[in-house]
Order: sequence, then C-alpha cells, then structure tokens
Amino acid sequence: EPSVKRGTIGVYQDTYDSYIKKPLGKKKLKDLRPEQIQNLFNTLKTNGYSRSTIELVSVVLSGMYKQAYKNQLIRSNPVPHTTLPKMEEPAERRVLTPKEQEIFLSTAQNYHYGYVYELALSTGMRSGEIRGLEWNDIDFQNRIIHVRGTLVQNRYGFYKDLPKTSSSYRDIPMLDNVYELLKAHRKNQIEQKLSLGSHWEPVEKLDNLVVTTDTGRPLGKTYLNNGIKTIIKRIEQSGQEFAYISFHGLRHSFATRCIENGMEPQVLKAILGHSKLSLTMDLYAHVLPDAKSKEMKKISCLFPVKDIS
Repeated sequence: EPSVKRGTIGVYQDTYDSYIKKPLGKKKLKDLRPEQIQNLFNTLKTNGYSRSTIELVSVVLSGMYKQAYKNQLIRSNPVPHTTLPKMEEPAERRVLTPKEQEIFLSTAQNYHYGYVYELALSTGMRSGEIRGLEWNDIDFQNRIIHVRGTLVQNRYGFYKDLPKTSSSYRDIPMLDNVYELLKAHRKNQIEQKLSLGSHWEPVEKLDNLVVTTDTGRPLGKTYLNNGIKTIIKRIEQSGQEFAYISFHGLRHSFATRCIENGMEPQVLKAILGHSKLSLTMDLYAHVLPDAKSKEMKKISCLFPVKDIS
C-alpha cells in the first residue's frame, strides 16, 4: 500500500476477487504450476474477456509471486512460464468527424449532463478528471483549468485520487465556450443547492465538485456512458445514422481536432497529460481521411504529373 495509488490497490483487489479468487484462491502459492495459470488465462479468453482484463490478471498474479519470492515463501515464480493468449487486434479507435461532433453537441445541449460532453470535447480531459474537478481547480480570472486529481469509485464509495501519472498534473487553458459554460453551470449549481437546502447531500470531502448529481453527490461514470447512448438514440430518432462512441472517444476526438488544426505534438502532449510523446504521436496514425488527404497534397509538388498521352 505505501508504494502505489489508492485507486491501484482497489483495481488489483477487484481483479483478484473477480477473476483469481474462485479458480485459484484456495491453493497455496508454492503448489500452483504454470499450466494451471495458463488454463486460467485461456479460460478467460474463451469466456470473452478482453486483452486488457487478461493482462491485468497476469500483472496481479506476477506481483503476488514477486513479493512472495522476496519474502522467501517460494523458490520460483511460475507466471513468466505462461503465455498470454493471442487476441484479435483491437478495432481502430472511433473518433467523431467535425460534422458528427457538431450534431452530437447540438443534441447533447438538451441532455441533463450535456455540459460535461462539451467540456470533454473542448479540453480532452479524462472522465475521472472531469468528474473529480473541484471549483478551486477552476481559475476564472486567468481562464485555466488545473487538473489535480481524478474521481474514483469502488465498493467503498467515491474518493479523490492522485492523477494517473505525474504528467497528468497539468493546466488547460479555457476556450471561450468552456469559460461561459462553467460560469453558467456554477450559477445553476448554486441555485440548485440553495433550493434543496438540507436535501443537498454531498459526500464527505467531496463537497466542492464541479460535476454532481441533482443532490450534490459525485457522478458515476455509468451516468455519462448511458448519457452517450441516450444522445445517440435521439440523433437516430431524427433519422440520422450515428455509430456509438465511448466517453474516452471524446478525448480522442479532441486530440484529432487539435491535430487537424496544426497543434504541435509537444503542446498537445502537455494538454492531454501524456507521459510520453510516443502516446501523442500514436494519435497521428488515426487522423481522419480528409486530414490525411490534405497533408498528402503538401508534397504533390514534388511529383509533377507526366503527360503519357
């Protein structure tokens, strides 16, 4: 516990309880053989679990065995003698086109938490970072959002945790629409709080959140995921096709707009809070076709068309 984030402990504990405890929990560490762990990985794949889930199970088991070896409880670690199942390549990340973004935001205005989606598409912030924002993180005078933590929810409830990495601590300049959006939301929240009186019931130590439920409680990520489905359903009811996009896809959409409009990779890295430039550069491989065509035309002068008639 002293060496990792509180949220990481929760993820590891949940992973153990969900995927490891039942098949392996009653066995002694020294008695587990590589093929038994391999069978667990293979079973998880057969049951349709994702690559990331199986990798996490491997990380937890490996960590357990490394610590047991340090404590001289076992002589060897069986996990390195296993192989993670080969998985299908993940689908290319979905991002909104400029036209889709316009349609999505226009429809989201009529949804209760529509301001959250506009905030995501205008800042590139992660879901937990937005839901963990406190009003003292909002510098209206200098028009800056200070990202200083992330909201975590587990079996014990909600709490504010440290950012994902040290580079996740960052300041994001507010666009004009974000400034006006947060000003209006602040006013509405104060009015709601005054009207509810004692029925405004924030969680202890989380009583200054920007994004809350109608009664002042922290907002779970399920609300926002379900909200996206509701917004898309309304778009489709208007006769337009619209493929599903995850909340994290809004972050990628923000990054894509920045790339399309010529933002420097190092600047984008800082705004997104990436720990490595390679993570940011990877986004350039997913720029939409129109932007790729535009960039390719920049070198067309190097290859004049020859008259072959």
